[in-house]
Amino acid sequence: MSNELQHACHALKRSERAARAGDLKQAERWAKVAEQQAAAAAQIRAAEEPYVSAEEEAALRAELRARIASFAEADAEIVQWEQDYAAWQVAAREAEARRDPAPPETPLPACTLEAEARLTRIAKGEA
Repeated sequence: MSNELQHACHALKRSERAARAGDLKQAERWAKVAEQQAAAAAQIRAAEEPYVSAEEEAALRAELRARIASFAEADAEIVQWEQDYAAWQVAAREAEARRDPAPPETPLPACTLEAEARLTRIAKGEA
């Protein structure tokens, strides 16, 4: 039992004694003290309770790890596309300078609205 709760019990007993003795002023005073101490004990107990259980925390951590992995995968795809596109641009410039035919097809852009939508779904936990 917390210290505040013990004080509340003690104050309540003092209030009962005062009421039995006929001292209503003291009974009310001790009853108020008991209420205040009980409220303080409740606040302390609420502050000590975890916001989520250990199972919920583990589930949240697993979900965050999965989201981070999805983000990392999406980022790796974007980086790879940027590297491929940069190489294609260099090859296209060199071909143009030599007046050769352009290199084969342009790599598909990874940073399209579809890729942006995928990142949004990952952030929302939908992907």
